[in-house]
Amino acid sequence: MVSKAVLFAQTAAPRSRESWHRSTHCLSSGVALLPVGNKPLLRHALEELADAGIDEVAVVAAKGMVDEVDGIVETMCSERLTAPRVIRHDGMFMDALAQVASFAGRDPFLVHLGDSLTRGGLAPLIAGPRLRANDVMALIEETQCQATPLAAGLASLPTAGIYVFGPGVLRLAPEPDGPEDWDLAIAAATERLVAAGGHLEFRPVRDRWRFRQRPSALLDANRFFLAGLAGGPTDAWLEDTDLQGPVTLHPTARLTSTTVRGPVIVGPGAEIRDAYIGPYTSIGANVVIENAEVEHSIILPRASVRHLGGRLEASVVGEGARIFRDFRLPRGLRVNVGEGAEIAMT
Repeated sequence: MVSKAVLFAQTAAPRSRESWHRSTHCLSSGVALLPVGNKPLLRHALEELADAGIDEVAVVAAKGMVDEVDGIVETMCSERLTAPRVIRHDGMFMDALAQVASFAGRDPFLVHLGDSLTRGGLAPLIAGPRLRANDVMALIEETQCQATPLAAGLASLPTAGIYVFGPGVLRLAPEPDGPEDWDLAIAAATERLVAAGGHLEFRPVRDRWRFRQRPSALLDANRFFLAGLAGGPTDAWLEDTDLQGPVTLHPTARLTSTTVRGPVIVGPGAEIRDAYIGPYTSIGANVVIENAEVEHSIILPRASVRHLGGRLEASVVGEGARIFRDFRLPRGLRVNVGEGAEIAMT
């Protein structure tokens, strides 16, 4: 049984940083802090590790993310983890492992790249005999076999971003000209371990989503997470409101004259009036939605959506943003958008 994990709180993936900024609608937080189901991916990963019985975790945080990562880790520490630690590192993968060598020790440990979601848990996927020093176990996305190979060997397979390494990986010398892409760096390290007598094991995993650089990445993640939502009774304030399907409402949310068709999650302090909230929608803390229809979207904290003339769908509304219909004359389209933002009118 693996008892330790190294979790990476990544920023943009090295391949095509420009496409990263566009695909996330200028959300500057980095992959690990992307909001999915009203929680950052990092929080999902920490919960996934805790559910698998791994309570010793070292989180390697990139520059500019340390404070936010500290806050998330501190919350998890008080709830489910035993003294997790946060390490700042902005270099290559093997250099990062060198920084956590004293934490990992002489036992096999799990590496989680912090850019994925799962249903069904990790415990059955990583169970089995103890790995030898140079052994590697990699989780492979069974449903993603059509992905275009990046290279030969492990690098040609759609990995799930989760690996178990024997302690021998910590003895590998860093490669100055090694690949920047961490999947390729891990594949290269695995080849070196196999050449040294290690064994590489593949384990297929279903029901898993992993960040891929495409425009719909964040919405895809949100849809994947909400598809597993169970819903249940709520203490939220409801008036003339119809809940259909799996819906999770924070007890402090207030809904009036609204239809909610799940799967939907609504965060604390949200106020929704005279609205329709359609499937696969996440509504963050203190969001206000009034006289509007929203479907398959992510509304981040403190945003407001009011008096729209049509349905808002397949959209990400940034934190504190306002979308509203202006009834002043002369009529026209008035927008304030940031770099790389998208506006589609249909």
